[in-house]
Amino acid sequence: MNKTTKANRGFTLTELLMTLSIASILLTLGIPSMGTYVSNSSSKQAFSRLQMDLITQAFSCDMTRVATLMWSHPVSPLRVEGIDQGHHDTSHYGNRDSDTADKFVQYKQYHMRQFRYLIENLASRTDTDGNSLLHNTVIFLCSELGDSNAH
Repeated sequence: MNKTTKANRGFTLTELLMTLSIASILLTLGIPSMGTYVSNSSSKQAFSRLQMDLITQAFSCDMTRVATLMWSHPVSPLRVEGIDQGHHDTSHYGNRDSDTADKFVQYKQYHMRQFRYLIENLASRTDTDGNSLLHNTVIFLCSELGDSNAH
């Protein structure tokens, strides 16, 4: 039987809760308007990665095996550098060959790059049975809209 060492076992519940507490305090003190902060793409990416890191840590220390992650609400205020329209505005792209449709695809690609970060994080961590966390995880990815142009 393989002994799981502390190095590959992950964080303890106490360590995870302390990290969450410190992160909560820092976010409360350091961010006057969370909505404005999170709508900025670099801030949103950092915030999203913090959420994904916490999910990975919680899985790693077996604190939970269930997580939900939602990057934004349906009328997203997200703006990504290099795209001159907001995420929600590009969802009303009109013609599928339009510049706006291309920008909407760029937003979807942005979100998939964020999702890739979670996948790689889970794949890089060893679970208690010797498999990766990713191997022991079921992931469901969806959007609340089938055809956002038709909503």
